[in-house]
Amino acid sequence: MVAARSRSTQGLRKKLLDKGESPAIVDRVIAKLVERRFVDDRAFAAAKARSSVAKGRSSRRAAMEVAHSGVDRAVAAAVVAEALDERGEDEVSLCVRAAQKKARSLAGLERSEQRRKLYGYLARQGFSGDSIKKALASVLDPSPHNDELLDDATD
Repeated sequence: MVAARSRSTQGLRKKLLDKGESPAIVDRVIAKLVERRFVDDRAFAAAKARSSVAKGRSSRRAAMEVAHSGVDRAVAAAVVAEALDERGEDEVSLCVRAAQKKARSLAGLERSEQRRKLYGYLARQGFSGDSIKKALASVLDPSPHNDELLDDATD
């Protein structure tokens, strides 16, 4: 299972127990795999976080996905922050990217309807209200003044 893809210790433990292995044997096997570095929760979490951030997920949603995979929440939040730093992005830039992509499908609607639907979509994706407002200003009301506000917010 470990050779096929990277797994968290909790995910591996669950999979082995589901296959009917005894808990004592599972614990010993996992301990040896961790000791020999075949299973590394932090590396697993970092890879999953990079993937989520590359897909444009909000940092909140990316951390939730990593934690849901069986990684400690503090580790999940830390690796998501590292993934954002690696890409040179922040929450606002992710939100703008998601808003730009979604706005294409809303192009035929009235501006107020676009704003409402886009706000709801971004909120469901886990972006904060502040990030959403900045993204909406950038995407729906493009002006040089909004670009300056975004630059100030990301500094």
